[in-house]
Amino acid sequence: TQSTWESILQKENKRKSKWIRMVANFDYYRTRNPEKFKKRIRKGIPPKLRGAVWSLLMDLQPLLQQKRGIYKALVEQPLADPELDDIISRDLSRTLPNHCFFRDVDSMGQRSLRSVLHAYAAMNPKVGYVQGMGFLTAVLLIHLSEEEAFWGLVQLMDKYEMERLFWHGFPLLRERFHQLKGLLLHFTPELAQHMQEQGVDMSFFSAEWFLTLFVYNFPPALLLRVWDIFLNEGWKILFRIALALLKWEEARLRTLPMELLLPALKTLHDGKNPHEVINKAMNLRLSRKMLNKLGREWHEQQQQNSSPSA
Repeated sequence: TQSTWESILQKENKRKSKWIRMVANFDYYRTRNPEKFKKRIRKGIPPKLRGAVWSLLMDLQPLLQQKRGIYKALVEQPLADPELDDIISRDLSRTLPNHCFFRDVDSMGQRSLRSVLHAYAAMNPKVGYVQGMGFLTAVLLIHLSEEEAFWGLVQLMDKYEMERLFWHGFPLLRERFHQLKGLLLHFTPELAQHMQEQGVDMSFFSAEWFLTLFVYNFPPALLLRVWDIFLNEGWKILFRIALALLKWEEARLRTLPMELLLPALKTLHDGKNPHEVINKAMNLRLSRKMLNKLGREWHEQQQQNSSPSA
């Protein structure tokens, strides 16, 4: 009915007004009222304000001012390994191929994607370019200007500590597998046992989750809600989402043999309401202390394995 639509519109306009006030006084809300700030972000950033809020969450404006001219210079700088440019170009058409911004060969989206990835490889030759980075960059480009997207990628690597995901040997990725396995044993021990019996390792299905922050797997409605929270709170939301989906499907997953279990694990999100997924994830009693303990455990194991007496 008309009154229902008017009520929904009124509520949405009120929400947008709150967000506009919050964006205008961002540092005040972030530092003086962090709980309200966190609560609003968990409910989802309004689409029209998402780019502005992400830019503020990642502290991009100071970088744009302090590093003026650096991005342009990096785009024009030849790479130490020229072969990387060919690899980047080959991957462009595989990155969000169904999105209108990236679908067409040599589209504006593909050109921007190539420039940002080239610039990052020029700035950080230790990492260079690894395929998952294209998916991260594509999501940033959809919501930010090209130069902002570049510094956003830099911040993902530095501030959000993603660089170690892409180092030789993928050290942070292997740590994330260990943490997820430990959490699975804690929250769903019977499913963890079934997966072990079927020979299913965390790396078989969760590598894409961590390397692309779910970009490779999730539809936009769910993905953007996850990114909103990740950019404000960090890595914990990825584990919350993973565990929520695994718990949701636990009864079915425990009945499946390996050949059916693996495809099922890669499509856990199918047909699920994004709001419900977020709510289930937030209701999990997962502490940073638990994550840190599993991280320390992983590092201790690595030190033992690399010691001369091991």
